[in-house]
Amino acid sequence: MPAQGQVKLWHQIVLLFIPFAAIWAFYRIEKLTKALLYISLPSFAVQGVMAIIMTSLIDTIDPVVSILLSLVTLPLTVWAIYLIVRWTREWNAKFPEKIG
Repeated sequence: MPAQGQVKLWHQIVLLFIPFAAIWAFYRIEKLTKALLYISLPSFAVQGVMAIIMTSLIDTIDPVVSILLSLVTLPLTVWAIYLIVRWTREWNAKFPEKIG
């Protein structure tokens, strides 16, 4: 069930970094469908391309290349944090009471 009032922003951000808890964070503020479209699909696409690159270079891959490929997901993480902050603030603005 979605939240009945305001939610703490820092709880939402922490939930992003716990596997499967991000689903709950977006569901609480009624943005799960948008999160799946805006975050999950691009993430799966990027990770799929990375997997293809990594498997084709498995014998010649150097640790530096591996680290650089891993950094490709960093913008997606920043994007997810931005969206959870923005959408949580919009959700909280619907309710006049402030949470502690």
